[in-house]
Amino acid sequence: MTAQPILSVIVPLYNAEGHLPGLCATLEGQGIFGRDGLDAEVILVDDGSTDGTVRMVEERYMPLYPNLRLVRQRNAGQGAARNRGLHEARGRYVYMMDQDDLLVPGVLAEHVGVIEREGADVVRFRFDTPAPEDVARLMECDAPAGAAEVTSRLSGREYVVETRGLHDATPVWTAVFGREFALEHGVEFDPRVRFYEDMVFMWRLVLAARLIVTTGCVGYHWIQYPASDMHSSGRGHMISRRITLPWLVRDFRALLIESPADGLDREVNYWIMQKAQWYEYAFWSMVLSLKALPAAEALAELEAHEREGLYPMTIPYPDHPDLYPATMTAKMRWELLRRPKLLKFALRMLLT
Repeated sequence: MTAQPILSVIVPLYNAEGHLPGLCATLEGQGIFGRDGLDAEVILVDDGSTDGTVRMVEERYMPLYPNLRLVRQRNAGQGAARNRGLHEARGRYVYMMDQDDLLVPGVLAEHVGVIEREGADVVRFRFDTPAPEDVARLMECDAPAGAAEVTSRLSGREYVVETRGLHDATPVWTAVFGREFALEHGVEFDPRVRFYEDMVFMWRLVLAARLIVTTGCVGYHWIQYPASDMHSSGRGHMISRRITLPWLVRDFRALLIESPADGLDREVNYWIMQKAQWYEYAFWSMVLSLKALPAAEALAELEAHEREGLYPMTIPYPDHPDLYPATMTAKMRWELLRRPKLLKFALRMLLT
């Protein structure tokens, strides 16, 4: 490996003992570990695992792969682990993936080639959502990624509007991006956000980008494990999401373009505000449904949101049925929660 590899692959790990064989196999399929393959480093960031993850990496995989590094930290969440990896990275470009998913063989080399040829800040590819029972088949006979055909070349602001607020465009594992570009623009994960942590990171990355290139290549298999954090509806997970949501609202409000220079800026601000107010709505919906806060504490939280300008929600229910539930129940709840007097009444009545 040269002094500066062309690519740094960053993977946060937490109790990943059962996923490490599949992870290393899918990375082998990228030609990363071979002497004549893609010039890359792999940075595994252990986020305070309590199982045998660290021992397995050190004893089984580091002796096999000289370009694999292990970084350890106390448990601080995936966002903090990815930030650590980003600052440890030496590659010209960066790619981040999750510990329990799969890459289509050859997709990273193909998209490093695209970002180099196009001179882009970010290149994105597509993903699919196979079931866990498909994993063995994909690992045995997944077809290599073909030539990545460029489907769009847009500025960051244009990309926000084209994708209708980055709809289906926020998973970080669909993007290869310039390391120095991200660091120079201060693009990082908010470590306070433990769910949907990709969301604001990708918005920050996109808004800073001079050029974003997309391809039609399906390059990532997002495995739909029922027990994953993303799919869990357990009370503990829902409470953690409730804690995260106000930070998401604040992060989105901070993205607003203060003095919109043109219609494009105003469209970007429209989509930012829609995201911010949707997460404010989701927060108060969870407060009422989970009943996890005493009424006095919830009312104090509401007053804090009002002081910060996070509340009230000023826009009507988003008129995008393919993006937001178009049910009468959701719309009625929105109308209730966006009105301070009605929300305060509901908090006093429903919370003890």
